[in-house]
Amino acid sequence: MVVTTVTLVPEPEPFLDANWLKPGSFTAITDLALPWLPATMRRFDRIVIDDLEQEKQMPKPLVDAALVAGDLTGLVCGDFAGRQSPGETTAFVFRGMAVGDLAVAGLVYTRAKAAGVVC
Repeated sequence: MVVTTVTLVPEPEPFLDANWLKPGSFTAITDLALPWLPATMRRFDRIVIDDLEQEKQMPKPLVDAALVAGDLTGLVCGDFAGRQSPGETTAFVFRGMAVGDLAVAGLVYTRAKAAGVVC
């Protein structure tokens, strides 16, 4: 498993090469895929993003849309297949979903309130 996260300001020059990955690896890309060399993203057998509808609205795509198998909702609902074999190299490219941020914020607030940190 590989997880990448880099600061987004200043925007990094791509330097990560997907061809370095071993067959069967999973990569969680939490940095908008900015440090990844776009030409090497074809190395992934399957790429899942967080939200197809959100991605359609963005001026700069995370990755080439032709490389995207689907989104997290589709994967969970069985709209498309996940990993097909142990040797597949897969990735989850994450832009960030507002609903996820709200869920985490709610959890943090609930725990903080239970701990007596907030009223």
